[in-house]
Amino acid sequence: MRPIKPSPQVAAAGDSRYIRRGETAGRPSETAGMNNFLQYLIPVALGAVAIVLLLGLINMMRGGSGNRSQQLMRLRVLLQFAAIVIMMTALYLTAR
Repeated sequence: MRPIKPSPQVAAAGDSRYIRRGETAGRPSETAGMNNFLQYLIPVALGAVAIVLLLGLINMMRGGSGNRSQQLMRLRVLLQFAAIVIMMTALYLTAR
C-alpha cells in the first residue's frame, strides 16, 4: 500500500513523514549531498591528524631523527588546518 501524496498545505506545514532527509518543506536542499560527504570526511581528517600525532610521539620517544619529527609536525599542522576547514565548511553548509 503506497502512501497518499499530501496536499501542498500539509507539505508546507512541515509534516515530517513526507519530507526526505536534507529537504525543507518547500524546496529540496542543494547541499544535502555535500553535507553527507563532509560528515564522513570529518572523522577521516581527524583520524589522519591523530595518526600523524602518534607517529610523531613514537618517533620522539624512540629517539628518532629530528628531521623526521619536524616533517611529522609540519604534516600534522597541515592536516589540522585541513580538518578545521572541512569542519567549518560543514558547519556553514548546515546552517544555510
